[in-house]
Amino acid sequence: MVQISGSYQAVSNENFLEYIKSFAVADEIAEKIANSKTPVVIEEEGDDKITITYGGQPTTYVYGQAVDVTLPTGSTVKAIATRNGNTITFNSTSIKNADVKETKTFEFSDSGLTSTSVNHKGLKAAVHYKRL
Repeated sequence: MVQISGSYQAVSNENFLEYIKSFAVADEIAEKIANSKTPVVIEEEGDDKITITYGGQPTTYVYGQAVDVTLPTGSTVKAIATRNGNTITFNSTSIKNADVKETKTFEFSDSGLTSTSVNHKGLKAAVHYKRL
């Protein structure tokens, strides 16, 4: 199994800006998020818990349990994380509108991770990160 804990920095993306905008995020905020080089720090805590820190904001997930997460856009979602080997999947639903959903998959490798997201509109985006 690959090491999951570590720091990761975005190096490229596919359709990420358009994906963010599909959630009715203002252009300025969407561009700031899409162009961010802020490292993501991931810490595994045993077999049942993971903490992800982005922009100094840590979020701890206990696999299989719902947690409220404030996104960089300011929106809040209820998210459930599950793990299967080198893959962690996050299923999120907007707290304000239950029709707004996202599935995000982190696939880890020795060199980094790829985050693939699909939303309720069927739009898909990917962000590729290198391990620091």
